[in-house]
Amino acid sequence: MSRSAAERYLHDVDDARARWVRTMYGEDINDPALYDIVLNLDQVNFTVACGMLESTVKQTEFNLTDDVLNRLKDFRLECHVRLALARAPDTRALDLEIDSTSGLVSVAGSAPVLPSGRTGDNILEIVQSVRGVKEVNFNIQWFDPLP
Repeated sequence: MSRSAAERYLHDVDDARARWVRTMYGEDINDPALYDIVLNLDQVNFTVACGMLESTVKQTEFNLTDDVLNRLKDFRLECHVRLALARAPDTRALDLEIDSTSGLVSVAGSAPVLPSGRTGDNILEIVQSVRGVKEVNFNIQWFDPLP
């Protein structure tokens, strides 16, 4: 691959990741507030930056404890639930908040009530289909889409 083709490829991958994060989490990956550490490589050379990172990750705040591992598992499950809901045509447009604690998934937000009642059933079926979900709690404000 030529240098220009590689640069285009990397730009396309970065754009796809930015769209994914914006779609799934409503966040801009260029927002420095989302990161624990931001280094400006125009101000700090690569060797110094690596040394700074190495020193930082040795701090106790970055230890991989059981609590950290559990929070990562919960976050992973939340991501899988969000993805499942985003893939389903009936639920992809819904603005739902997902929270997970040890397999208990909470779904909050607002959703339309259809005459068939299928929206609520769809959400429940989709969330329950995600591996690792043990229980689902709903805190959904239902509304009539056809007033």
